[in-house]
Amino acid sequence: MPAQIDSQVIAELRHFATGGDRMSQVIVAILAGTYSAQMSAGAEAGNVIRVSGQVQAQDGTPQTGTFGVLLKSYPPAGAGTMTVVASNGTAKKGSASTELWLETKSDGSFKIDVTDTSVEDVLIRAETDNGEVELLKLIFAA
Repeated sequence: MPAQIDSQVIAELRHFATGGDRMSQVIVAILAGTYSAQMSAGAEAGNVIRVSGQVQAQDGTPQTGTFGVLLKSYPPAGAGTMTVVASNGTAKKGSASTELWLETKSDGSFKIDVTDTSVEDVLIRAETDNGEVELLKLIFAA
């Protein structure tokens, strides 16, 4: 998971960059292209856990626009299949499988349902189209 940078630090970097500091200009340019898919899990209901995601910048602010996100689930024994929740992103390839390539909504958000009938932990790996990776552990108890 990429470390998030405090918004005050980013504001100071932008200030120095605007003032002509070349190192600050380089850092600000690098950070502008660094974003990742932050995810959170809902409660399990009927062997399904809903995962909500939002593409965010280094300072944690949501990024608007359509982004590609490649998701992979790692279930030790069960299915761990993923599907995009209707109107919450577009499946490009792999719906109802352990690998899913989706396109976010125009606000940078997405929702998927992960299904697993086994009692186990499932690791979800999300890689955005700029190569940043986030991980989320789901706990299936029923």
